[in-house]
Amino acid sequence: MKNLTALLLSLITSAAIAGPMGYVSKNPKAPIIPPPAPIPAPSCRISYDFMEAGYNQIMPNEGSDGNGYYLGFNKALNENFFAWGHGGQSFNTGWDQVEVSAGLGLNVPVGRCFDWVTKVGCVYLNGEGDSRWGAVGGTGFRFSVASWLEINTFYHFTNIFVDPTDWREHSGSAALIFKEVLMPRVDTVLAGVYAESGTGVSLGLRYNF
Repeated sequence: MKNLTALLLSLITSAAIAGPMGYVSKNPKAPIIPPPAPIPAPSCRISYDFMEAGYNQIMPNEGSDGNGYYLGFNKALNENFFAWGHGGQSFNTGWDQVEVSAGLGLNVPVGRCFDWVTKVGCVYLNGEGDSRWGAVGGTGFRFSVASWLEINTFYHFTNIFVDPTDWREHSGSAALIFKEVLMPRVDTVLAGVYAESGTGVSLGLRYNF
């Protein structure tokens, strides 16, 4: 029994030592069993370095449906902070305006391919000759569900400084980002927005640098 126990311990020890390299027999003619191939990690790219441009379709609660364009950029400052900027113009809505906003953002990984994102900044609006300043903020999630698809969901808050009281609006948005379906480094972005003042959809292209 002692000899059998010693033999079993020797086999276990040999297997533990030779496990990662495969078991090599003392018989030179015996085949060498290679170690199992590592399982590749799932592809996951959530970029914070990009430029984006696209078309908006705007459907306000008051006024007529209109359209417009937008431009945006993101630049990572380090692993968790980034700078962002956004600009656009709307037409044919009964209240055509230009919007420019910029600020800083924080991204925190909460899981593999899953980031929590918060942004704050300031905004400038000019519509029908009336200029206003304000503050903007938002929080949401970016989730890469496949090597070719990312989903974004966000809550947005806008506070425009006007007299006699500030004008505030809450909105939510969701986006599907189809990664590199047209060409390398270029993503296709399809987004929708629901706000207290109306709804909108957009289609754009994002270049990752």
